[in-house]
Amino acid sequence: MRVPDFKRYHRAVILARIFDWTHNSKSKHWVTIENTLSRKDLSRSIWVPPQFRELEESTSIYTRIVIREWDKMHSQRKWDFNSLLMPLRNSEFFPPGKEEITGRWIMKEDVQLREVMEGVNLRTLEDLKREEGKIFTRIDIWRYNQLKQFVEKLTKPLRTRKE
Repeated sequence: MRVPDFKRYHRAVILARIFDWTHNSKSKHWVTIENTLSRKDLSRSIWVPPQFRELEESTSIYTRIVIREWDKMHSQRKWDFNSLLMPLRNSEFFPPGKEEITGRWIMKEDVQLREVMEGVNLRTLEDLKREEGKIFTRIDIWRYNQLKQFVEKLTKPLRTRKE
């Protein structure tokens, strides 16, 4: 007689919840409720290391459990927090993202690392200029250099969607 592996089932449930936070945030009302209670966009905050994640007191206990289990999985499997889904705005992990950003290529509120990467490499400033179709200022160049240093410090290889 085979007994179900409850540990794997539990992990699958946690991963399904993370998937819903990341990909179904508009179609599932409970995601909206959890985001509201947390006062955070959970689809973004789970991709930063726990020591840089800020959770509000109002965050649901169920949300906290999922996040704790997610962090445990990272720790047990020795996964690094180097996902391309990592947010670049309002993140303690990328300190320049906490500052008032006036650069043109990072103005979007929900910008993620994947938007400035080409595969596992940071796109060149010239590529970003071409895409924006604008002349970059000194602050844009400064922000780009900050991002470049940040990406160079991340553990390689960066995880892509296929993994």
